[in-house]
Amino acid sequence: MHIPVMLNEVLKGLDIISNGIYFDCTFGTGGHSFVVSKFLNRHASLKMIDKDLSNFFIFGKKFFFIKKKFFFYKCAFDEISDIIYDNNLFGKVNGILVDFGISNYQLLDFNRGFGFKTDGFLDMRLDLNQNIRAVDWFNFASLDELVIVFSFIDNLKLSKAIVSEILFFRKKNKIRTSDDFYKILFKVCSSSKNYMNYFNKIYQAVRIFINNDMSVLFSFLRNIFDSLSSSGVLLFISFNSLEDKIIKNFFKNNSLVLKSFVNFIKPSIEELNNNYSSRSAIMRFFIKK
Repeated sequence: MHIPVMLNEVLKGLDIISNGIYFDCTFGTGGHSFVVSKFLNRHASLKMIDKDLSNFFIFGKKFFFIKKKFFFYKCAFDEISDIIYDNNLFGKVNGILVDFGISNYQLLDFNRGFGFKTDGFLDMRLDLNQNIRAVDWFNFASLDELVIVFSFIDNLKLSKAIVSEILFFRKKNKIRTSDDFYKILFKVCSSSKNYMNYFNKIYQAVRIFINNDMSVLFSFLRNIFDSLSSSGVLLFISFNSLEDKIIKNFFKNNSLVLKSFVNFIKPSIEELNNNYSSRSAIMRFFIKK
């Protein structure tokens, strides 16, 4: 079962208006959206975005029985600007949530290859209509491309060793499954005291690259303030230092349009005990003037 991360903190941060307009830009299993919907009346609007169409088919069903204005959009979250434009919502949105996490449902799907705990085909695409799969990239990426992606783990010596091992492995075999990649990482990282932490960071780095997440985030941030109403809330939950640093620096550079912001919230001790997936979560939220 997937538990929505920092749910109480999200509800407090969004400070939901019962007839407001809200976006969940990363629907996932719908955990955050479903709870937010309980605070909305029939005049409100909740718009849910996700690249992964299967999430809507599997987890969107529970919304069909609630007689409120719910809308699903299969797209990357930076396309929110098109939805805002099409619905004439500039300056009217009361709250926007972006949660960068991957659900347990996706991590445990062996056909997707998002995690190393289940062996499966190395796909890693959130949008299955996208062209580049992880398996293609692993076997055909240039030395420079590999170095750039693995530099995200902030350990130059280790990233170089991973790249060398990938190049060596693919001289004889194709890298096709999570188990293939796990063997490469284990050979390079297992002597490190925190090797499981490195495994998680490495898988995150590949997933971010395959899904073009950094470009999507920059594109999203570029125009998002125009969408929010006065006192509208923009709330992020990130799971790695790269995403979090981009968000923090962006708002530091745009402080003039902010009424206030909450700089850094971590999960409570109680949540950490009940939901191990929340351990690396960082929440920041910003309120427009």
